[in-house]
Amino acid sequence: VSASADIPWPEAATVRPDPGGKYPAADFDHILLSPGWLSKTGEGGWKAGVLQDSNVPSDHWPVWMRF
Repeated sequence: VSASADIPWPEAATVRPDPGGKYPAADFDHILLSPGWLSKTGEGGWKAGVLQDSNVPSDHWPVWMRF
């Protein structure tokens, strides 16, 4: 149970609510990454980045990695 469950969402909020809990709360590692961050090394190397989508609340940046 959230202590703020009965508090209405602020109209001026820069992030959207996520009542369904679809995205985990951003932790320190995610905060260090900007939504535009992307790193690549060589052909067939590793790739990592942060999902960018209009449906992803801006305080939730799901990280993806491919090896």
